Amino acid sequence: MAGNEPRTGAPAAGATADASRVTAAICTRGRPDQLARALASLCAQRVPASEILVIDNAPVDDAAERAVARVCPAARYVVEPIPGLDFARNRALAEATGDIVAFLDDDAVASPGWVGAIRAAFEGAPAVGVCTGRVEALAVRTAGQRLFEANGGYGRGTRRIRLPADARRRLHGFPAPLIAWAVSVGNGASLAVRRDLARQLGGFDEALDLGDVLPGGGDLDMIWRMLHAGHELVYEPDALAWHEHRHSVSGAIEQI
Repeated sequence: MAGNEPRTGAPAAGATADASRVTAAICTRGRPDQLARALASLCAQRVPASEILVIDNAPVDDAAERAVARVCPAARYVVEPIPGLDFARNRALAEATGDIVAFLDDDAVASPGWVGAIRAAFEGAPAVGVCTGRVEALAVRTAGQRLFEANGGYGRGTRRIRLPADARRRLHGFPAPLIAWAVSVGNGASLAVRRDLARQLGGFDEALDLGDVLPGGGDLDMIWRMLHAGHELVYEPDALAWHEHRHSVSGAIEQI
């Protein structure tokens, strides 16, 4: 796979090979039931996170705070008043105490080995700046969920991918530049970053993920900027999570 040749992934100042502290972070807004389910999955990890952080983005009530208190009182609840997913993600980077910040969507469920697999991807590999996990459908029952899966879904297979090294291979049978790989190896539903490196890059772009204005992109933008800065990415299929796709056809089309 030809294309943009990356710089050498040398560790930045302050980066270490020991990534034993993982902050599991959920950015949420207006979905307390899904949040409770995601939190329960984080509380059931075989290798527990060093902390669980919930960023409630511009809440209109205290439903998320009550869900945290009920399901996972050990989690730290923080309000980010400025609406926008990347404002919430950057608040998580600022609040986290872990070397690694592992983001799980509030409408996703982490497998029991999720934290352990993410931690293992970073340990002993200071050049790794970002890890994406395998994301499968939580259910495929409705027309909307079936449509989303028929259009590719979030699943990226069971083979580990390391970038930029694996960009020498063929992507879907064709040579492809590194940026094509960057948008093909996962997304923010299950995304972990080395905290210091992400902050050195300026964090997530707050002009993205603004609902109807710009409905996404902050996750893929961060992946690309990590690679472009010379850091490495690991797609780790053992970091498995399940995502609840939109139920309606119109919702699935919007998400697609």
